[in-house]
Amino acid sequence: MEPPLKANDYRKPAIDGYIVATRHLRIIAGMLDVVYIDKGRKDGIEVGDILKTIKLGENKVPNGTIQVISYKDTTATAIVRESMEPVSAGNLITQFE
Repeated sequence: MEPPLKANDYRKPAIDGYIVATRHLRIIAGMLDVVYIDKGRKDGIEVGDILKTIKLGENKVPNGTIQVISYKDTTATAIVRESMEPVSAGNLITQFE
């Protein structure tokens, strides 16, 4: 059985979407917490993909990095790999640069 997270050679797809929820419906998530996104297999998401998260407000502020650990047709589950600030539902997800 392959581990759910790849060690290197991460894909960084050009996908824009949103975090729609956090595990256990927490308001915010931090490193190693689980989040759910509104993109899935039909959008080109694969296990291991890395995406950047952006806090929306007056300014768009990068606040973390997530990695997809599973997916369905239109949604995916990801783990927060890095967070400079809390990651929460409503954060934008976009291509990691």
